Amino acid sequence: MRITSSRAVRGTAVLGVAALALTACGPDTTGGDGEAEVEGVDWSEVEPAEEITFWTNHPGGSADVEEELIAGFTEETGIEVNVVTSGANYEETSQRFQTAQGTGDVGDVVVLSDATWFPNHLNDALVPVDELLEAAEVDTDGYVDALYEDYLYEGSHYGVPYARSTPLFYYNADHYEEAGLSEDDVPETWEDVAEVSEQLMDAEVASSAFAFPPQDQYPAWTMANLVWGYGGGWSEEWDFSSVSSPETVEAIEFAQAAAEDWASVASGDQADDFASGAASQVVASTGSLNGILDTADFEVGTAFLPGGPAGDGETPTGGAGLMIASDSEPERQLAAAMFVGHMTNPESTASFSEATGYVPVQKDADMSAVYEESPQFETAVEQLERARVQDYARVFLPGGDLALAQTLQRILTQDSTSPMSWSPWRRSSRSSTTATWRRSWRTDPPRSGWLGWDRTFVRAQEVPTMAEKTPHQNTTFTTEGGTAHGYLALPPSGTGPAVIVIQEWWGLTDHIKDVTDRLAADGFVALAPDLYGGWITHDGDEAGEMMSKLPAEEGAKQLAGATDFLLEHEAVTSKTVGAIGFCMGGGFVLALAAQQGAKISAAVPFYGVGQAVPDTYTGVKAAVQGHYAEQDAMYPVEEAKAQEEQIRSESGAEVEFHYYDAGHAFHNDENLIGTYDAEKAKLAWGRAVDFLKARVV
Repeated sequence: MRITSSRAVRGTAVLGVAALALTACGPDTTGGDGEAEVEGVDWSEVEPAEEITFWTNHPGGSADVEEELIAGFTEETGIEVNVVTSGANYEETSQRFQTAQGTGDVGDVVVLSDATWFPNHLNDALVPVDELLEAAEVDTDGYVDALYEDYLYEGSHYGVPYARSTPLFYYNADHYEEAGLSEDDVPETWEDVAEVSEQLMDAEVASSAFAFPPQDQYPAWTMANLVWGYGGGWSEEWDFSSVSSPETVEAIEFAQAAAEDWASVASGDQADDFASGAASQVVASTGSLNGILDTADFEVGTAFLPGGPAGDGETPTGGAGLMIASDSEPERQLAAAMFVGHMTNPESTASFSEATGYVPVQKDADMSAVYEESPQFETAVEQLERARVQDYARVFLPGGDLALAQTLQRILTQDSTSPMSWSPWRRSSRSSTTATWRRSWRTDPPRSGWLGWDRTFVRAQEVPTMAEKTPHQNTTFTTEGGTAHGYLALPPSGTGPAVIVIQEWWGLTDHIKDVTDRLAADGFVALAPDLYGGWITHDGDEAGEMMSKLPAEEGAKQLAGATDFLLEHEAVTSKTVGAIGFCMGGGFVLALAAQQGAKISAAVPFYGVGQAVPDTYTGVKAAVQGHYAEQDAMYPVEEAKAQEEQIRSESGAEVEFHYYDAGHAFHNDENLIGTYDAEKAKLAWGRAVDFLKARVV
């Protein structure tokens, strides 16, 4: 169906050779006891609670309409709903929900996005809702199938759709007319998009005929339609080989060629480029429709997403749903099920959609009033018949969406004059018992498990897949140009001074998690950023390669984001942050102190080495306490003593280094080189904790 009603500049850079391979493994999804507990409840014997708590970030500016819908629910049922503004966005809400587990202060119903609900499920924070909804007499058959199935995993649903959106094809009807095009010329396939775009460029009606999304605007979401149209995909459940299939390659090559000819990559939100007239066509969220209509001074047209050789314009789903906490008592869970049923019934979803621009989640929602005011919105609703559940690689795999986005950005924008193949994760075959992974950026020819391509040559090779233990991630925070993950531990009191824990070259292992938990037990709000995106190794050669492939500037971005995250966290009582790190992490501790200045008040490196060790310490304002080994073959004690003097002379800060008759990694009780020294570790740990307590205020 078609209804008529950027600052970006056309890309001219030659793209050279680019490659995309995403090999990863599904987490251990066996879960804990949460599901078993719910399945043991006889809901016919449970009476709904008289009061529940609803955690929401009010998606799409929905505070007013939520208040109206909640008032109707209370009037109908007598159940009071306490509304908690849980964050400014989906990520903040998820962070707060994750860190509240086990505290007794967690929302009964929580708004979680397509990319944040699954980690909460893995942490046993969410209850399966199938039996609950049946007990609450909620009819789930009316939900738009693809929207409800987004929350289906291993036979159970973990939420219901609420604030949902899909991408939509927008076109500038005025530009079409100037180029001699009509409504009949609106593209139905991506080949049509190319043909129409050539005419738009020939007519010189805009800087770009089409704008692709940049990295921070979720390109793996909107471009899934293109990839699916060619028969490819980011994954097939936990099988990630499809990301390197010939079909996916063909789709990405189409985008590459477009970016060299008639398309651009937006510098910000691609919807802004379209609304300003800089781009004649764009694929953007249905949630952008109201903003586009308010801003554009031209006639805005909307159409279904284009199809491809293997598909008729399947549309990926997005947005957020309503989930029920596993920590809640059965009485509150039953009342919560009644509540989510009310908030998403046909009448409620119609009101919510009209107020926010999100698509209705019920097939029978009456949207006629909206269509009268904004006929373009009818396209979005009718397109729901083509909705398709998203690929696991984007929404379930930790860091998967970011890895895809970064790679797509490179492919569409990066000049390249030498062969290059890139893989966010490649499995090593060194260990048969432990999944070991390496992060790799290479300039040599593609190898097994990699995909390389240029404009004329494509070679796809087999990509191995396997299952992997769930990484230690329970929180997400923003960084410069993206997001990162980590493990956050709170003290028994719920509040305390902030400390960052920086991993060794092995990754965010059980040992680093234990260090973080020990600091929390000592009263700190402790965060261990996951610098490898969830992957660990137990092989020294691989660890060295993983460390060498983590650019110091990338690690610095994540740690800067972690610092700001802690300083803004409601549980943090200090105005500064402490940092403690080991091996590679010790080097990053010194780099963080040098870069963040007065934000870091205490820096505690344990045998700090690696790519992040600064050349100069003039920016250090923190007090520094170092712990180094006299028998350290990786970082000789003479070099450690020279580093101590350099820090003291260049920074003017308080500096104390301690040296131990031990080997490298003497503090790590899980280290594989046999140098753990329990006595020295206890002594160093006591000194470090006392140092942090005295200086992080």
